Amino acid sequence: MQEGPSWFFQSIPLQQSLWFFNIMAQADFVLAHNDRDKEYYKGLLGKPTYINPTLMIEDLLEIPEEERQGVIIGGNLVDWYGGFNSLIVAQELQEPVYAPQMGRMDKLETQMQEINHLPYLEWNQWMKTLNKFKYAVHLNLNTIGGTFYLNCAYLGIPCIGNKHTNTQKICFPELSIEPDDLIVAKNLILKLQKDQEFYDYVSREAKHNYSKNFTEAQYKIKWENILKIVCKNF
Repeated sequence: MQEGPSWFFQSIPLQQSLWFFNIMAQADFVLAHNDRDKEYYKGLLGKPTYINPTLMIEDLLEIPEEERQGVIIGGNLVDWYGGFNSLIVAQELQEPVYAPQMGRMDKLETQMQEINHLPYLEWNQWMKTLNKFKYAVHLNLNTIGGTFYLNCAYLGIPCIGNKHTNTQKICFPELSIEPDDLIVAKNLILKLQKDQEFYDYVSREAKHNYSKNFTEAQYKIKWENILKIVCKNF
């Protein structure tokens, strides 16, 4: 099963990269994050490949009503998260910008006055904290599991993000762009700020698209279909 961006195994020393590839080549089938990843692994390995949808378990969530304000970016200012591009776009609103602290963050980032850094949070508390924000930007260059996009969709927080990640493109089709297209991203975030009807529509549709595609019940249906195919073929 894929974990992280599909190119990651190529970023390690060559001996380990080849070792990892040889292990993948022995698989009967592959589980991938996104449609783009699925096509990549099919081409790379010549193996049947299926989408394992990103899932969040809602059982323990109790989200209070909040008056939302400010903008949150989905990661820090390193290429792994695309946070620098996200910050440039978020600043268009001239509102406070917040960011989570992730494992690859450069510690010097905490000295930047342009960003308010959240402390490390358990997931339930993270969801309650995320619910305080009105806008989100996550211009991650990688196609990934996309939990940030999914969390925003569940809460109905409009998020501008990478159109190649399934959770983003399915939940926020109007806000899904090439992650380096900052002109379009800036126009979109200003439209969200100025056009309340557009904002409300995106928020409402995100919740609907989440319920239609990413609930635990939908996950089980998709997995039943995968298992039927796998059992038939193997």
